[in-house]
Amino acid sequence: MVHYYSSENPYMHSAIIQGVVFDLDNTLYAEPENAHEYHLQAAIEAVLLQCSDLDEPRVRDLLIESKDKYGGSLDIFTKEYGADMERLRRDQYARLIKNTTNSTFFDPNSGLRAGVSKLRIAGINIAIATHGNEAWKDHALAESVLGHLFNDRSVHVCKDDMPDFAGKEAGTQMHERALDMLGVPKNKALSERGIGYVLIEDTLQNLKFAKEMGEMTILINADNRYSPEDIEKAGYVDVIVDTHNDATGVIIDSNAALEIQMRMRREADTGLEASSDFPEPL
Repeated sequence: MVHYYSSENPYMHSAIIQGVVFDLDNTLYAEPENAHEYHLQAAIEAVLLQCSDLDEPRVRDLLIESKDKYGGSLDIFTKEYGADMERLRRDQYARLIKNTTNSTFFDPNSGLRAGVSKLRIAGINIAIATHGNEAWKDHALAESVLGHLFNDRSVHVCKDDMPDFAGKEAGTQMHERALDMLGVPKNKALSERGIGYVLIEDTLQNLKFAKEMGEMTILINADNRYSPEDIEKAGYVDVIVDTHNDATGVIIDSNAALEIQMRMRREADTGLEASSDFPEPL
C-alpha cells in the first residue's frame, strides 16, 4: 500500500536506509513550468543538425510519433532517418546547456540542497542516476548549487554510460550500476540487493525495476502529475511526497523512528534476560 507522507503522517521503512539514489531533473532541483519547451527546442535543434531535409514543425510531430512508436522521442530519427543517437544526445544536451545558461530555468532555492546536506551529515551515502548526459548533469548541479554535495563523480551514472542507452525504465541494469557505485555487494539475490537503499524519482515508471531489486521507492508527485489510481495500480511505489524537500525528510524520519524501535527492542530483550537470572521463587 502506498504511504502518503507528511510531517503529520511520517513513514517508517522496514530497514535502516544506508544509501539514496537520486534522479536529477525535477528531483534534485525543481524544473520550471516551461521546462518541456526547453527540452523540446533542444531536441529539435539537435535533430535538424543531422536531418536538414526536415523542418521544425515536422520534427515536432516526429518527436511525438517516436515516443508512441519506439518509446523514446529520438529513436525514430536513428531508425528511419539514419541519424546517429550518440551525436543526437550530445547535441541535444549541448543546446540545452546553451539555452538554460543565464536563464530562469534553475532556481537555486527550489531544490534539495538542505535535505541532501542532512543525509550526508547522517552518514547516508548518495548517488545520482540520470537519463541526462554527463555534461548536462554537471551543468544542472552547478546551476542549482548542488555540485559540492555530489563532488564524488564515481557515484554518478548517466544513461549514456549504459549499453544501448538503456534507462531506468528499461530494466535493472542502470539500477544495478548505481548500487555498484555505492559499494553494495553482489552476493545477494537481485531481489534483495537493494534492501537498505532508496530511489527518489519524479517519473513513475522509473521506479519499477528499483522496487524489483528491493529498494525503497519515493515518488515526488508535485502538481499531482500522477493520479492516486495510477500510482496504486503501478504497485511499486512505497511513499508519495508532494514537495521536493519532503523526499529526504522521509528518510531522516524513517531511520530515526526505526533506530528508536530497535533500541526499545534491545532494552526489552535485555530486561527479559536479566529477569531470567533471578532464582525461581521458593
